[in-house]
Amino acid sequence: MISEFPLFVFTLLGGMGAGAYLFTAFLPRRESDKPWLFPAIVLVLLAVSGVALLGHLGKPAGMFNAFTNPTSGITLEGFTSMIFGLLVVIDLVLAWQKKDVAIVRMLAAVAGLLLMCAMGYTYYTFIGMPQWGTVECFPLFVLGGIATGATLAAFFVQDGYRGASLAAGAIVALAANAVAILAEGAHFAAVGIDATPFICGAVLVVVAVGVAIYGRKSDASWVLPCAIALALVGTAVARYAFYLI
Repeated sequence: MISEFPLFVFTLLGGMGAGAYLFTAFLPRRESDKPWLFPAIVLVLLAVSGVALLGHLGKPAGMFNAFTNPTSGITLEGFTSMIFGLLVVIDLVLAWQKKDVAIVRMLAAVAGLLLMCAMGYTYYTFIGMPQWGTVECFPLFVLGGIATGATLAAFFVQDGYRGASLAAGAIVALAANAVAILAEGAHFAAVGIDATPFICGAVLVVVAVGVAIYGRKSDASWVLPCAIALALVGTAVARYAFYLI
């Protein structure tokens, strides 16, 4: 197992939940007798990612020590995680009471975007490893979260991939994520590190693009689970390779 496994879990699951809110905040959700289910799932993803982040610090008290430097990446990740998490909790409570307050979801989407940007910033400013501190890490983390989030959102957005808005957004996000993964792989190759895992991850994400396109014309039950599995596994393979020191 990689030494940075807690960070791998934090960025993968936290980014996925954040990315999902970018779509569900601005697109109509499916009619459901459980409107609270989506924010509950995102909250679980965020909770697991938050525990992983604490695991990286060694103990919960380590977070308070990290907060002594307000410009550090981990501090920004911590603050944006808490803000995003609080807004998701508010959305969960409102959804449980079957109240629809769109502004809360929109604010959560903005906070989620800031969280993904904070993830990219953390590694962009990291100077200890030449393969990390480059501009390529921004799209790797931001687009990775948006792309995996788009596949999760398809379960909760009205019409899923058959809806033009989500389909277009998901297809563009997945394609852009594949390009970002390849760009990061090219940088790793330039500094003498094997880029094969990045290529494999990008291929899986490209296949997810094909599934999403197919989903525009099909109601097949396998489309959504297949798209989310391909996008998540492809992104995870590339992310794992990023941390494979």
